Amino acid sequence: MFARLSLTLGILLWTAPVLADATVVVLGLRSVEGDDEVANELTEHLRVAARGVEGWSVSNAAVSMAQMSLAHGCEEIDAACLSEIAKGLQADVVVYGTLRRNSARTDFDFALNLSMFDGRAGQIAKSVDDIAPREEGAEEMAARAQKLIGRLASTSAGGTISIQANTADADVRVNGQQVGRTREGALRLEGLQSGQYRIEILKDGYTPHVSTVTVVEGGETSIAAVLASTTGTTDTAMVDYDEQTGGGHRLAWLGWTLIGVGAVSLIGMGISMAVIEEIDDDPLKRQYSDAVARGNDQAVDQGNPQDVVNDVCVAARRGNAYSLGAGAARDVADKCSTADTMEVLQWVFLGTAVAAGGTGLVLVLTADDGPEERAARAPALALRPHVGPDGAGLSAALRF
Repeated sequence: MFARLSLTLGILLWTAPVLADATVVVLGLRSVEGDDEVANELTEHLRVAARGVEGWSVSNAAVSMAQMSLAHGCEEIDAACLSEIAKGLQADVVVYGTLRRNSARTDFDFALNLSMFDGRAGQIAKSVDDIAPREEGAEEMAARAQKLIGRLASTSAGGTISIQANTADADVRVNGQQVGRTREGALRLEGLQSGQYRIEILKDGYTPHVSTVTVVEGGETSIAAVLASTTGTTDTAMVDYDEQTGGGHRLAWLGWTLIGVGAVSLIGMGISMAVIEEIDDDPLKRQYSDAVARGNDQAVDQGNPQDVVNDVCVAARRGNAYSLGAGAARDVADKCSTADTMEVLQWVFLGTAVAAGGTGLVLVLTADDGPEERAARAPALALRPHVGPDGAGLSAALRF
């Protein structure tokens, strides 16, 4: 409780009111599905929170948006209608909102939209959204109301965290506090102060996802969470992912493809070795090599050791003709360049053959053929994407 109140007080102290020295009216929330009791209770908490904003003088008028729109004959809740409501209530600021269920199922939560109308400027100054659990106690509801009013009264737009998870209805906690659920596998948190947040995504039967993200003013941080089942079952979203991508453990086709690449690479390595051997046995190169040897002996006999060249290809590239002529030196230099290229390709082919062939062999030996084999054998290959503020990646786990 103390931590929650401290967080709320921190929000209120951090914010500076958008409209200072203003008369404020908080209209009763409108419930789309008829959850009037919840709407009325939350409205009272919002009025209490609004009275705590410095510079706001909150009216005691206990009226709802439905009553005021009916009194002013508003067909739509637009700027013109809100201006008439503000004039009628003699208010500078009108706070109003809508409460609706975020699901047609029995385990729904409440989606809340809260807006602030500036009667002086004749326009909506700010809107915020939040997800409130269906069964929320009075203390939690009061803290939520203070947070929402603090976001409305703040001059800062704040940052956003967008959460995507591979399982629906997972609980999301921010800095240890429950903030909502991943309905349809997604949850969006807006109006957050700049700084670091610890995000926990939890669901019974799954390993929790925990990460720390940094929120900046006006920025959006995305989290892609993959919760692994602890009961041996796979979530529907991951099954669909495996079926669509051919992932999971049915990768025999990829294994055979890689083995084929490895075989072709071995053939390429053999060809490069044959070309190098053919160049080494070339009559002109052998003749030029003998000429280089004689030239070295002559240089030693004449006391010119600096003219000795120990590499035939170096001598040819220098254009040393010896007794064979410049044309022979150029031809030998070309053959040396070809041999050098083949030697590089030889190592490339060897590395590709080892990497591709080895990986392909592992995939072929551990791949399943169908549902019956997957049920009978334990090995599994799981591919899991992850995204964070510092980058993204794909992790793989092979289980035997």
